[in-house]
This record gives sequence, structure tokens and C-alpha cells, in this order.
Amino acid sequence: MNLSSQSTHRPATARHAVLSPSLYDLRAAHSFLPPAFVLPEQFYHRPAQADASNGPTALMLATLEDALLCIQRQFTSAKKRDQRLAKEATAWIFSNDTCWPFACANICNTLGIDLDYLRLKVQKLTQARLATETPQQAQSAALTAQVKLAA
Repeated sequence: MNLSSQSTHRPATARHAVLSPSLYDLRAAHSFLPPAFVLPEQFYHRPAQADASNGPTALMLATLEDALLCIQRQFTSAKKRDQRLAKEATAWIFSNDTCWPFACANICNTLGIDLDYLRLKVQKLTQARLATETPQQAQSAALTAQVKLAA
């Protein structure tokens, strides 16, 4: 039996290319590839900014603005509708639901707005307005609430 006939013979296409040892030497690599300067803005991914020309993003911005206007309007209007819209807007802002594309958490994420900061500011605004409310306004609001319960 001839051993040379049983040896495995590799075809010419299966040969491995031998790479230069300088490719594994970082000092030599720096001479071929100088280090690149990267700014933090280029490295870290920033959330998308609000772009009014983008339809869905503009709609998200308008939705958030409307919610904030509803919350502000409750302090200048005695209409039941404005009070109801303010409660709905506040509940929407403080909701943790992310299943719907137009949930407040998703809108803030898309617009690059810190949701916790927004919630804190809404809470402080509401508390400040309630603290500056005169006793007569508070009594009127309490009577209105009692009338609603009685009806």
C-alpha cells in the first residue's frame, strides 16, 4: 500500500493566504491607519429631534402640546369640559402604557423629551396652582364637585 496515494491532497483553491505579521502588530497598524478622532455627538446615539416637517413626529408634538394646554386651561376656566380634558390629559401623561404609538411615554421617547422631568413639572404646576387658589375658589370647586355627585 502506498502511503503517498492515501495522503489527503488539498486542491489549490483551499490554500490559506498567509497574512503579514505586521497586521497583528498594533504599532505597525498605527503607522498604516492613524487614529481617528470621534466626537461624543458622533459616538453616542441621540434621540430623534422633533421635526415639524415629518408628519407622524409633528402629530406627536401637537398631541403633547394639546395635553399640556388642557392642563393649563383647567386653572383659567370653570367649564366642566376643560376640567374633564385636564384630568384626561394628566392621566395620559402619568400613564406607563407603551402599547399605543401615541402613548405619552412613546411620544416623549420619539421627541427626545425626558418623561420623568415632564411629569415632575406637570405635578409642580398643578400643586402650585392649587396652593395659590383662594379659599373662595376652593369652596366653589368643592360645591361644584358636590353638585356633580348629587346629580
